[in-house]
Amino acid sequence: MTEVKVLIPAVMSSSTNGERELEIEGNTVIEVIDALAEKYGEGFKNKVIDNNGKLKPIINVYVNDENIKFLEDLQTTLKDKDEILFLPAVSGG
Repeated sequence: MTEVKVLIPAVMSSSTNGERELEIEGNTVIEVIDALAEKYGEGFKNKVIDNNGKLKPIINVYVNDENIKFLEDLQTTLKDKDEILFLPAVSGG
C-alpha cells in the first residue's frame, strides 16, 4: 500500500480531530479519502464528496501541486511519499 502525506487546512481540520498534517495509506485519491473517513468518521468525506460520489465543486485537491481535475480526478494514482492538499474554495464579496 502506498503511504502519502495529507495536508488539511485549518478550516477543515475539525473533521480530522485538529490534525492538519498526517500520513495515510491509499493507492488513489478516493482511497485516501475513504481511509480518512475510516479513521476520523464520515465528516471529512461529507465535506469533500457529494451524494453522487463526485468531488464537490467547492473543494480543490492537489497531488504534488497538480489539481486532480487535470489528472484522473478521484481515481488519480498515488506514489509513495506523494503530498495531497485539500483546499476549499474561498468566496466573498
